[in-house]
Amino acid sequence: MNAHPSAPPRGGERIALILSAGRSSRMGLPKALLSLESRTLLETAVGVCRECGLWTWVVLGFEADRIRTQVALGDARILVNPDPDLGQSSSVVCGARAALGAGLLCVLPVDHALLEAKSLRGLLRSFDERGQGIEIVVPSDGVRRGHPALVSSAIIEELASLASDRPAHDVIRRDPARILHVFCEDPAAFEDIDTPEDWQAVLARHRARPGGGSP
Repeated sequence: MNAHPSAPPRGGERIALILSAGRSSRMGLPKALLSLESRTLLETAVGVCRECGLWTWVVLGFEADRIRTQVALGDARILVNPDPDLGQSSSVVCGARAALGAGLLCVLPVDHALLEAKSLRGLLRSFDERGQGIEIVVPSDGVRRGHPALVSSAIIEELASLASDRPAHDVIRRDPARILHVFCEDPAAFEDIDTPEDWQAVLARHRARPGGGSP
C-alpha cells in the first residue's frame, strides 16, 4: 500500500467498511464486543480485512465510546454514524460518502466478522476479474445472498447519494445484471448474529472445527 490505512481515499483505494453501529438490543451488549479465541468480533473483522490487504474503516454509532475503549482497533479509521437509529443502511451511506474516490468498497457487517480470509480473497479475486458491466460482487450459496458486498466506484457514488433513511438495497437491487454472485461455502457469509442463542450456535460451530475453531 502506498498510503496509511486510516487515510481518506485519494483515488482507487480498496477499503473495507465494517458496520458496527447498531444497538444490538436483542444481544444485550454490542456485537463488536463478543469474544472468540481471546479476540472481540470487531477485532476479528479488522484482522481479516487487513490480512487481505484492505484499508480498514469502522462505522460506530451506539456505545461508540465503550467500543473504542474495549476494542483494539489500531490505526483503523473510525467513522461515527450520527443517526444510527435509521438502521444499517445509514451506516453504509455514511461510509460511502467518506469513501468517494475509492476503487472498491467491501461492506462487511460485524455479524459476518468470522468470514475466513480465503473467502474474502476469493471475492476480491472475482471482483478484479469481473466482466464488463459488473459493479457488485457478493457471495452466494445458490439460494441466499450473503456478505460482504464488494462494490465499485460507481456504486459507491450511488450509495453516497442516498438519503440516510433510504435502504442501501435500493442500490444493490436496482439492476440485477450488474451483480456477480460468487459461490461460497463459508457459513459466516450467511449467518446473522442477533441473539445470545445465535452466538452460542456460532461458538458451537467453531468448537467443532479442526484445531478448536480458530477463525
